[in-house]
Amino acid sequence: MKEGVIRSRPSLEYQHAFDLCAQMVSHSGYPTQVFVSSRFHAREMLGRLEANETAIVPVGQWAASAVNEMTQLYANEKLEEAPGVNLATGQAMSILWAEPGYHTNDETMALIVQTLVPNGCLLVISSGWLSRFLPDPLGETRQKRGGLVDQYRIRQMLHRKGFDISSTYGFHGLFSSVWGFAYRLMSSLHRPDLADRCHFQMRAKFISRGWLSWLAPVRVTLATRKTTQPS
Repeated sequence: MKEGVIRSRPSLEYQHAFDLCAQMVSHSGYPTQVFVSSRFHAREMLGRLEANETAIVPVGQWAASAVNEMTQLYANEKLEEAPGVNLATGQAMSILWAEPGYHTNDETMALIVQTLVPNGCLLVISSGWLSRFLPDPLGETRQKRGGLVDQYRIRQMLHRKGFDISSTYGFHGLFSSVWGFAYRLMSSLHRPDLADRCHFQMRAKFISRGWLSWLAPVRVTLATRKTTQPS
């Protein structure tokens, strides 16, 4: 967190997702673009990335009101203006797409294909059904579940556009949630010995991969753009 910037802490699920994306962007290289549908995602990612090489691209409902907020977000990172990544030349080494929406996914996907270099890294943050139970410490209203693209359609869309999906990570999925319930139950029964074991298992299984990630409230899909695009 930058000095002098006060930022509420998001849920642990989102913290893991944002941190993983920042790590992957750093590994893939800059410049990068971040397609976001809310100030929540923009602020969290901008605080984790190299702001002077990161172009935030508002999409969806937030795009109409994002201009003034974008200026403030970059000002918080000690930048007078947002850095630009030319959408026409395909120079982004990595792209992050937070919460694809049904009404904007085709347009956004076209920009991603146009901008991302061959073999570039695409990271997609998506929310599952259980995300509605996560706290919203920033006091911002996220999109309704009906407006977000589910994991199956995200994978279909990426394959159709010529992306290889390398992995999908889920945070606080099925097994972790079950152990979390057991932890709360043992705590209520005043069994700190068993509660401690359940809590350990909950944290150990907090991150899931493969099909188990589909059941998690927050997911990150890692994909690579193929050198040869489908016709």
